[in-house]
Amino acid sequence: MRTEGDDTLALAGVNGDAFGIKGALTYQARVKVSVDGGSLTADGSQLRIVAAKSATLLIAAATSFRRTTT
Repeated sequence: MRTEGDDTLALAGVNGDAFGIKGALTYQARVKVSVDGGSLTADGSQLRIVAAKSATLLIAAATSFRRTTT
C-alpha cells in the first residue's frame, strides 16, 4: 500500500497459492479522496482526514483475470 500524491491511496499485489495452484492473479485498487473542509494529508502509506465536514471516496479496482473461451 502506498499513497500517490496528496489524495490517492493505491493497493497492489498478487493472490496467494491455493489448492496446489501457484498464485499469479495480480490486482490493484485505488481510492481517491476529496474532503469538504478540514484537511487531507498523505504520509506514504496512509491518508489522514482531520476535521472535515464530509469526505468523498472514489474507488477503482482491477485484476489481471482473463476469461478463456473453449
